[in-house]
Amino acid sequence: MGNNASFLKKDFIIGSPLNIKNALWDSISHCQKIEVKDTKKTLRKNYLIFIKNFPSKSQSTVQYITCQKAIQNLKLFRHPYILEYVYSVVMPTQILLVTEDAKDLTSSLISLSGFDVLTGVYHILEALVFLETKAGMRHNSVCLENIFVLKNCHWVLGGLEYAAKIEDSQNVPKTDIKGYGSILEFCFRAMISIMSEESKDCMEDLLFKINNDEILTFDEIYNKYQNAFSNNLVIIENFVMNLPLKTTTEKETFFSQIINDLKTIPNQIIGERLLKSFFNPFMRLEPLAHNGFYDHLFKSAEDGGILTLTNYKMYLIPALINEFNVYEIGKRIFLLNYFDIYIKYLDSIIIEKDILPQLQIGLKDIDEEIVSKTYKALGSLVNLVGVELVTGNKPKKLFADGRLRNINSSFEDNYLHQLKCNKETSYDDKSIVSNIEENNVKKNIEITENTTTIDLSNIDKNVDLYNVQKDKKVDSLITSKFDIVSKSSTPPEPPEIDYFADMEPEIEAGPTLDDILMQRAAIEGIILNKDSNNGKVSSKFAISMTETDETLAEDAWLSDSEDLLKNTKC
Repeated sequence: MGNNASFLKKDFIIGSPLNIKNALWDSISHCQKIEVKDTKKTLRKNYLIFIKNFPSKSQSTVQYITCQKAIQNLKLFRHPYILEYVYSVVMPTQILLVTEDAKDLTSSLISLSGFDVLTGVYHILEALVFLETKAGMRHNSVCLENIFVLKNCHWVLGGLEYAAKIEDSQNVPKTDIKGYGSILEFCFRAMISIMSEESKDCMEDLLFKINNDEILTFDEIYNKYQNAFSNNLVIIENFVMNLPLKTTTEKETFFSQIINDLKTIPNQIIGERLLKSFFNPFMRLEPLAHNGFYDHLFKSAEDGGILTLTNYKMYLIPALINEFNVYEIGKRIFLLNYFDIYIKYLDSIIIEKDILPQLQIGLKDIDEEIVSKTYKALGSLVNLVGVELVTGNKPKKLFADGRLRNINSSFEDNYLHQLKCNKETSYDDKSIVSNIEENNVKKNIEITENTTTIDLSNIDKNVDLYNVQKDKKVDSLITSKFDIVSKSSTPPEPPEIDYFADMEPEIEAGPTLDDILMQRAAIEGIILNKDSNNGKVSSKFAISMTETDETLAEDAWLSDSEDLLKNTKC
């Protein structure tokens, strides 16, 4: 045992003591475990250490036996809301007990919210019901000094050194009930701010019956006074913890309301107490949880989610990084399924340092689903951190942009611009005509002023002639102007292309029949007199027209030799 004690002192550094007075233990202090790796000592996890010193030959004393009983009970009774046993050393002159790290309630109460306090007293009630109904034990020392607060603000029950079996269930000592009532009264002011009127009335009724000794068991409090402890935090925690035992109808009701219920709970409490339970296997494997709950959980409140961006970065991002460090197929696939939602809230440093290395490990796995989803996740990182960081290669220009451009929009813009120009041109024509008229009038006035003699008889004729000429000039000017506009605005039609021009056959006159016969005769060495033939076609290529129908059946064609003999005779 001495070796165990020296080993314990060697591997643990004792820190500051808790601010409580305990009748049994000499000191209750924080401590840290020392781990040696590569000849380097590092401080790891925090714990709570209970120390009791004895004089020699004290093994048979009541206190020595009581300390041993405390160790045995903590080893035996395992419950989420009972202080967790870690390690112990029993020596003749000293007993050491190491448990999970926690703080005393009295010094922690001022920093706890109303949700933490109301949920805490309910968890202590659950631990007492467990001892009473499942273990058949009574605590016998329920008080503020035996309640501890964990880092996640959960309350746990300690001080099991006086726990004993219930000999008669009908005669339970009232000390534990009274002690629990005093805890409720002490915490009532801290939790009244979040309680509804119904919960307040129910809690006051419970305290009244405890003080009047009308309550005999913790199981009775648990079953009859649930409304006194009712709040959304308790409801969500209990439901998630017992999710496999719930019916489908209960699950549908719960997940249809959980988003609104979470919005009534402060973000800090959600981050400290509920996030871890949302990543447990039962929640991940529940199909109803994937019908919108996780979509809201992984969004910030600014985008319609639950946690504000500040609390999102404070609580959810570290939780996601921790989940990536766990190499379990279901957990990794779960994270990759919602990768596109939460990755935009992570900065490039976290992505490069924590996320990318884990994704690269996923590419090497044998599971095809993990590999395919990992490649998809890497694709969503390209726009966030760049190609070079994702692929590890410097990008190069390898592809040319051969995509067709949309010319419709540019054509419409040019057409509208041309119409606008035409309108402006027409307005200019009108101004030109008016300017011409004004100039002519001015000239006429000047002429009339300078002339000394006026022919009255011809004045009307001149005026009419001037008006006719003016109208003709204006019409011709407008016509020419519009011709220019139409020519400039209307593009010339391209000449029609005759695609069959090259396909027309060239027909040339061939040799006559006489020429052909003369060529054949020359080949055979016979000289023909072309003039003696009188244009008669060779009988080889003609049918005798004097023959009767009977002779038509015979061969009307003459041989080449006969034809040549006739020509020679002639």
